[in-house]
Amino acid sequence: GLTVSERLKKGLELRFRPVIMTAAVASLGFLPMAISQSPGAEVQRPLATVVIGGLITATFLTLVVIPVVYSIVMGRREKSLKAKSLGMIIFLILISFGSFAQLKPSLSLDQCIQEAIQKNAFLKTGNLEIQTAEALIASGRDVPKSTLDFQYGKTQTYFSQDYTVIANQNIPWPTQLRAQVKALTSQKMLAEKRLKVTQILVKSSVKWIYYQILLQNQQVKFLQKQDSIYTQMKRAAQLKFKEGETNRLELVAAEARLREFEQKMKALELDRKVNYQQLAYWISHPEPFQISGLEKLTMSTAMDKNGLVNNPQLQVLDQQIESGKLQLQVEREKLKPDLRLGVVSQSIENHAGQNFIQAGIGIPLFAKGQKAKIAASEKQVEVYESQKSQNMAQLASDLSANLAQLEKHQSSLAYYLATALPQADWLEKTALKSYQQGEIEYVEMLQNAQQAWQIREQYLQEVLAHNQSIIQIETILGNE
Repeated sequence: GLTVSERLKKGLELRFRPVIMTAAVASLGFLPMAISQSPGAEVQRPLATVVIGGLITATFLTLVVIPVVYSIVMGRREKSLKAKSLGMIIFLILISFGSFAQLKPSLSLDQCIQEAIQKNAFLKTGNLEIQTAEALIASGRDVPKSTLDFQYGKTQTYFSQDYTVIANQNIPWPTQLRAQVKALTSQKMLAEKRLKVTQILVKSSVKWIYYQILLQNQQVKFLQKQDSIYTQMKRAAQLKFKEGETNRLELVAAEARLREFEQKMKALELDRKVNYQQLAYWISHPEPFQISGLEKLTMSTAMDKNGLVNNPQLQVLDQQIESGKLQLQVEREKLKPDLRLGVVSQSIENHAGQNFIQAGIGIPLFAKGQKAKIAASEKQVEVYESQKSQNMAQLASDLSANLAQLEKHQSSLAYYLATALPQADWLEKTALKSYQQGEIEYVEMLQNAQQAWQIREQYLQEVLAHNQSIIQIETILGNE
């Protein structure tokens, strides 16, 4: 048998990491609730504080108090074990304080979307385009420059030096000015519709990346669980090898499997880091942060009964059609005559003050070019209407396909949650226990563990596809 010291060390080796990981994950999960200042936090904070305190106390009892009491009762190396326990307490306290000191700000999905709306560069550019279009509206009332002509000399008779001053102003037909203002106002509304499209795309991108990170966090938990399983398998293989119950092949295979999952964990951490960088880009958040991760893994959405009515792309096309019609009206108004007003002051045979006014109209006698512009504007309106029809058909097809995919994913997720995942847990637990007791061989244990891992991995892939379908449906429907 093992001595008390050896048994304590063995127990620490077997249970230290699972206990610490379990308590740390749960405590960090409740930490955003404990420090939250949002509405309703007065209810959440006490609950989170109690849970975190209970986890810390339970961890302390499991890792410190119980080993110390056990060593005292057994009467072996009492002083040495107390010193080690004290050192472990100090170590855990330092880790806890260090973790709180280095804690990154935690952002929920709503906070990420809000930051994106306020800071995203694409949305800032869209707002500038709206301001530019608004500033141009006043130019619709612009009239041509006034002209001022001056003449001096023998303009009336050979013997006198006379002058002539002529001031003229051309004014477009009033309805043309009104049509120009309406057309420019419509351009501003078009810029607003395009900004709406950009907002929907930015929100969809933020949601997609956020939920990818959320799933990667869950995958980390699955990998940690699998790592614990393969660690126990390795220890069991080592014991069997030492006792001569098996050859070295089984031990090497267990070590190789364990290293494989360690490599998967490293690759997953790199992928998660890349996603955090992409999320930081979309929300323009240069400082380090982490997601709160309090949202459910599977997204949910309320289907809009209005269908494609709120689709932002169709609204842009509707506005383009309207703008095209208003621009067509502007071109037609240009066929109307321009007004011309003038004032003349001159001298006749050195007699100054001969003043009079004049008025006229400018008639477009050669209107072939303008009529060509009108015809082109009419064709442009037809182009916009054709584009709208094509987009409506494409969006209706995409919506139908995504709804069908969503129904398929929902059915699959119901199966995983109700049957597959519980079976995976049972397979792992039963197989590991049987392997440790020598009831099954390593190959059979490996097959069961691999099957359980594949079930969890396929479940996460199904969740990812489910969330992607919902994001695409929300984008098509224009849901906020």
